Amino acid sequence: MSRHHGHLGAAFVERLLADDDRPSLLQDFAGVRAQFTEDNAQAGRVADRFAVIALAGEMAIGYGLLPWTPGSALADCQRLYGEWLSRVGCGNAEDRQILAGVVDFIDKHGSSRFSDVNDQTPDTKVFNRAGYWELMGTKRLYLFNKSGLVEAAHGYGLSRVVKALEGAGVLTRRDSERKTKNYRLPGGGQARLYVLDTEAMDIEGGGV
Repeated sequence: MSRHHGHLGAAFVERLLADDDRPSLLQDFAGVRAQFTEDNAQAGRVADRFAVIALAGEMAIGYGLLPWTPGSALADCQRLYGEWLSRVGCGNAEDRQILAGVVDFIDKHGSSRFSDVNDQTPDTKVFNRAGYWELMGTKRLYLFNKSGLVEAAHGYGLSRVVKALEGAGVLTRRDSERKTKNYRLPGGGQARLYVLDTEAMDIEGGGV
């Protein structure tokens, strides 16, 4: 490796530029990509990457740059992709990361950055508010504001976070045709808040 590292890459690029056949390259990629199946957008993006690696490997074999049997690069990439799928499961790992982030955020800040939305006396102990909570029977629902929800989900965009929450059946008590519910706030004023039923989350079970 110390003597020959980097030689193959340069030789591969030289052959690729010499061929200069973009239509055939795109056609070959489409054929390889079709052999990687997926059931969600994240798996599709990962499959794209494995397909690129597989195609490059097969092309290097065809160029005589790798002493491997034709088809072996594709087979190895399919095997690795299969291992990735088995580790991630049938759900979307990004969704699980978002949900786990929300659960962790509530565990850490549930008593310091949220307060009872029905207590009309403003809670002056809450700084950098992420939202409120309310009781529905014995169940506590968390009412996130926009900035709190994005922060809890480790920086994912708001629309991506909401999509994950909807897919998991976590959003509840929404006003008609909206993702949020309008609340009258302690101390006056109103706000539209994202109402989360955290008991609906199934992170470890792979249901999301």
